[in-house]
Amino acid sequence: MSKHTPGPWEASEPDESYHDVIRIWAVGQSHEDYVPVAICPTKPSSTQQLLGVPNTSVSNAALIAAAPDMLEALETVAMHIESDNALWDVYPNVISVIAKAEGGK
Repeated sequence: MSKHTPGPWEASEPDESYHDVIRIWAVGQSHEDYVPVAICPTKPSSTQQLLGVPNTSVSNAALIAAAPDMLEALETVAMHIESDNALWDVYPNVISVIAKAEGGK
């Protein structure tokens, strides 16, 4: 059983008025029920600027926000793989990713 904040999660729009960050929220029934999950800075770090590395904050925030849905999908895939020997060769990788998402290695 995972111990993460239950989904669904949503990423906010980049917000320059709020310390240049994208916030990831666990979505409740109303805005009062939103629970903060993560923050992605929208301004490139000095290292990114120095190395010319593109700012990936928006993409990273989208990936983080999708994490609970991806975990649920992988758990469903794992359940189906267990009952279908033709897919057995991908099963160890699926189980590994689920464990990683749940805080394992």
